[in-house]
Amino acid sequence: MSQSDKKLISLDINVLGLPPEEVQHIIDSVQVPEDGEIVVADLLQIMEDRVVINHCFYGVVSGMLNQKGMTLEESDIYMLCNGTYMAYNGQYDTFGQCPMVHMLKELEQHTDIGVHYHIVDQDARDRAAILRDWYEVLNSGQTLLLHMETSNLVYNQLYVESPGKGHVIQLYGLHAEENVAHIADFYLLDKAGQVLGYNGTIPLSELLDGVVEYAYMSNDVEQVVKPEQLMRACSEHAAEFLAGGVNMNGEALGMAAYRRLNAQLASMQELSDKEFEATCALIYYHLRIESLMHMLRYTTQFVTDHEELLGEDGPGLRSGMEQVHDTARRQLMMLYKMGIRRDRASLDRYLAGNDRMLDEYEMQLEKLQYAAGRVSMLSPS
Repeated sequence: MSQSDKKLISLDINVLGLPPEEVQHIIDSVQVPEDGEIVVADLLQIMEDRVVINHCFYGVVSGMLNQKGMTLEESDIYMLCNGTYMAYNGQYDTFGQCPMVHMLKELEQHTDIGVHYHIVDQDARDRAAILRDWYEVLNSGQTLLLHMETSNLVYNQLYVESPGKGHVIQLYGLHAEENVAHIADFYLLDKAGQVLGYNGTIPLSELLDGVVEYAYMSNDVEQVVKPEQLMRACSEHAAEFLAGGVNMNGEALGMAAYRRLNAQLASMQELSDKEFEATCALIYYHLRIESLMHMLRYTTQFVTDHEELLGEDGPGLRSGMEQVHDTARRQLMMLYKMGIRRDRASLDRYLAGNDRMLDEYEMQLEKLQYAAGRVSMLSPS
């Protein structure tokens, strides 16, 4: 879009919630990038590649790094960002991963990648400041990570029908006069649980109204992330997860969080049929989408990708992680069926199976911590 072309389009004060002259001033003061230069996914194409199907945050970070010419597997990003971090306060609906800003800071700490982060004031949303930020970042050749309220992601009805939930997408183009933004969604689940990807447009006003926080990477020349950096992050984060314990806020951390959850679930025996079914569904969702299955999938994939680097421990670690992952999948399916059938009689067996699975995972993580730590010592910090 040329400078002359954009002058021909009339501005609508009601579209972005900003005076037309303010939008025009922002556009005039920042060189607007060409739309659609970066293509990261096909429109609603089923994605078979494991790199883009595990989690929205890691998928977008991977896409942003690829746009900068840096290739990292999603499981590598998970380890660098301390995706294993867990703090659980005892409320079922809070069980999940750590705040996005924590993961971005971990990424910075363990690599040479610079990250800029902004939280949006929900009570005094400054759309003009946000729009200027986005234009400047895009003009610098970067894309942006947006953490959105799903109700504003109007390109898919499933999102609109799920208010109160968050989702991460990648922003790679703007056209303020036409109220158009170009985004990529790496993890769009349909009703059947199939993973889709969306690469297309959305009203810019929806993004400005629904963004919770956003981030982008430094425009400096980046260095390749070294294997020793990956292994150091893996070893440190595994040690933190295993140490567990309870923090000053009374939250159980790491492995202790999963132990607390499993112990709490014994009280489900006292719930009504309807409450039992709903609680099983809630825990199933959080274990499948927010925490356990991602942790096991990523750690298994990480060990598989770096089996040779891990040396003589590699093959045994890969096999051990695969077995724990398979056990966790069976346990998760048991929880799902137990809820549908309102089958309290199977609860004790389910909880005992969880304890055994966590014991085995703890043992495998201790081995991974040792093996990864040994590799990380090959190069100084």
